Amino acid sequence: MRIVVRVYAGPRKVDGKSQTYEPHGSVPAATIRKAGSGSVFRVEGETYDSEGRATQFFLRCRLA
Repeated sequence: MRIVVRVYAGPRKVDGKSQTYEPHGSVPAATIRKAGSGSVFRVEGETYDSEGRATQFFLRCRLA
């Protein structure tokens, strides 16, 4: 299995991973604050099984 993840704070990509195990990471709070109140924080990506079939996922929230 391969997992591809992209993390955005507002329009800016702040992190990303492409690996064969469950990704983890941390984005400093200061990086997220720079996006500003009302911006959208997104985590999105795809998982690929051994036959190349993809499943997409996403999480979106608006920053207070």
